[in-house]
Amino acid sequence: EFEMGLFGYFGGILTGAAISLVPALYFIRKDLTLTFSWVRIKEMLSYGLPLVPASLAYYILIMSDRYFLNAFTTLDDVGLYSVAVKVTNLMLFFFMALRLSLGPLVFKIYSESEDILKELVSKVAIYILLFFAFLAVFFTTFATELLHVITVEEYFDAAIAIAPLSLGVVAYASTVVTVVGIGLSRKTKYIALFSWVAALVNLGLNALLIPYWGILGASIATAISFTVLTLGYYRMSQKLYPISFNRLAILKICLICIIFVVAGSFITLDNLILSMFAKLAFITLFIAIIFSVKVFDPQEITYFKKWLVGLKNVRSIADLRSLIKSQLGA
Repeated sequence: EFEMGLFGYFGGILTGAAISLVPALYFIRKDLTLTFSWVRIKEMLSYGLPLVPASLAYYILIMSDRYFLNAFTTLDDVGLYSVAVKVTNLMLFFFMALRLSLGPLVFKIYSESEDILKELVSKVAIYILLFFAFLAVFFTTFATELLHVITVEEYFDAAIAIAPLSLGVVAYASTVVTVVGIGLSRKTKYIALFSWVAALVNLGLNALLIPYWGILGASIATAISFTVLTLGYYRMSQKLYPISFNRLAILKICLICIIFVVAGSFITLDNLILSMFAKLAFITLFIAIIFSVKVFDPQEITYFKKWLVGLKNVRSIADLRSLIKSQLGA
């Protein structure tokens, strides 16, 4: 209505943030005091300033593929790729919730017990990979059905890019864990460093792959770039704040995920009912193999079985609360 273009877009974001700031300040007013400390200022700038160029690198990492697609392909391909990105971005809803909740928890436990923190991060890494690997397999296997639900026939060809983009989301989600050591050591300059390494890798791969493979090349470039990012975070975090991860279990999950994502993208049947049954069987097979390769400790399996048995008897919210308390030993 106001025809302000890009200025209006960013102005709207700024206005919304400013409006939400008012009630936020009201609720924390008792915790606010007017003080000034050069020491704190230096600490805050040392931690926060490197995140500014890191944000720019992330922007390049996420958006540069559109530029190359526009330069080397057609606007139709840009549209197809945008649809594929929006489908896989549904997975990022879970990632954002995870990042917002896990960060404060990590710092809280770090202040209480480093041993407990390291054990927690090691366990959480497995659960995060499993959860997002499942999402990747699900989204890839049912890519066609998802596109039928959220878009029209002209965009169904976007399915070809969903498999690599889903793997990219898995890699991106893992950064929640792989960056922990850097964050706890307050060496955020390495976040900026590896963000730019990943961004440059992304630029190079986009220039190399998109002219030949189009949106598939763009999605592969994204997946590889996020993998480079999380591996860089992991290597530096291990130097700054070593944590003992179950690398064999992580490797098993990653390999199984890649195999099933690639295979799932090829499952196509003309009969809708047969296709749904085949794909559900495929997802079930993925879950069965994950359990068979022993990525969980025996105690975790026992704990999981107890939860399943307990859930069978849940008939109300009160029953669920009782189950949670009993399982947590409360």
